[in-house]
Amino acid sequence: MTYRTQFLYSDSPEYLQIGAEHLNRSDAVNYCYDLKSRQPYITDYRVVSSEGQIVFSRGRALTLEPSLVGK
Repeated sequence: MTYRTQFLYSDSPEYLQIGAEHLNRSDAVNYCYDLKSRQPYITDYRVVSSEGQIVFSRGRALTLEPSLVGK
């Protein structure tokens, strides 16, 4: 499973995907924090799995069932 980072800017009506896909959730979350610290006009951010589930949103981890599917 891969993870996409999506950001909502103060002047944007919808989330934008920025950067490449990440292979694990923690890398994607760290990328969110890193970009947020450098771009303060980001008003919201989230991590979405390749299955379309939001697994992290604005500083709070959401419930995520561990995947038992091997690569």
